[in-house]
Amino acid sequence: NGVISDGVVRNQDDERSQRLFMRHIAGDLTVMLLASDRRKDDPVAPYNQAFGMPGANIQDRWIVLGTQYSRELSDSTRWQAQLDLIDYRYVGNYAYDDPYTVINRDISTGQSIVLGSRIVTTWPRHTMAAGFEAQLDRAVEQRNFDVEPYINYLESKHDISSLGFFVSDEF
Repeated sequence: NGVISDGVVRNQDDERSQRLFMRHIAGDLTVMLLASDRRKDDPVAPYNQAFGMPGANIQDRWIVLGTQYSRELSDSTRWQAQLDLIDYRYVGNYAYDDPYTVINRDISTGQSIVLGSRIVTTWPRHTMAAGFEAQLDRAVEQRNFDVEPYINYLESKHDISSLGFFVSDEF
C-alpha cells in the first residue's frame, strides 16, 4: 500500500491561519482579547510518517482574555495586577503506511487561569521589581490514538498549579 513518490508533493502543503487582537483601555484598566486558529497540511513526514501521505495535518487554537490594572503609586513606583483566562486546543493527525494507511491522532487541550501582581520602582539607571504569579491549569488533557482501527496509546487528564515569586534588580 506504499505511496510512490518522485520526491515532490503536490497539493498537500497548505497553511491557513486566522488571528484576532482587541484591546480596550479605560483609565488604569486594560482588557485584551487574543485569538488564533491555525491549520496546516504537512506532507514532509515528521515523526517517521510516510512522505507525501495524504491526511497529515495539524490544528492549534488558543484564546486569551486578559485584564490588567496598572496604577502609579508615586513618580517612580507603579503597581500592576493581571488576570488572564486561556483556552488551548491542539489536534495533530499523522499518516502512516504500515502495512495500510493509519491516521494517528494527538489531542492536547487545557484551560488556564493566571493571576499576577508586581510592583516596579525606577530610579536613574536603576530598576527594581518584585511580584508573584499563580497559574491554575484545569483539565490539561493529552490523548494519542490510532483513529481506525481504534488503538489508544495515551489518555491523561490533570489539574496543574504553580506559584512563583520574583525579585529583580537592574543597574
